[in-house]
Amino acid sequence: MTMRVYFMRHGDAGDKKLWQGADADRPLSPLGVERTTAAAKHFEHTGFRPTKILTSPLARARQTAEIVAGVLDVRDLVETDQRLDPSFDMRAFRQVLKENADEERLLLVGHDPSLSMVIEAVMGGGSIILKKGGIARLDIESVSRASGHLAWLDSPTLFSR
Repeated sequence: MTMRVYFMRHGDAGDKKLWQGADADRPLSPLGVERTTAAAKHFEHTGFRPTKILTSPLARARQTAEIVAGVLDVRDLVETDQRLDPSFDMRAFRQVLKENADEERLLLVGHDPSLSMVIEAVMGGGSIILKKGGIARLDIESVSRASGHLAWLDSPTLFSR
């Protein structure tokens, strides 16, 4: 069975220089909420339903995951995973895959550049840019080797009106 892993970068969280407080607490901006909701509605219209959603513990990623889960009516599938913080790497990805090998459609919500770097490593090279609120799908053929291919990559503007 091919495992489908969806990588979603958190939505826009505004200018971090203007945020007063811990960066981990910085929420989505109104634009981030709007675009994340549009992406979730796109998922809803295509019939997509993740079997599990793992999110970074940072506020903007958790909020992104919660918006998607709310629109898809799968709030009970959201779990916070510390490994999806901004230091996410291939080692952490291999662990996540191993622990979730029975999931058919795993949605990971996190940060860049770490998400893009993991996607590039799984693909065996190349260069991608996962925009804020963007989504990529990797089809994982071997969970043990964390190998697969990029099925698609969508920009958040694709979902906007």
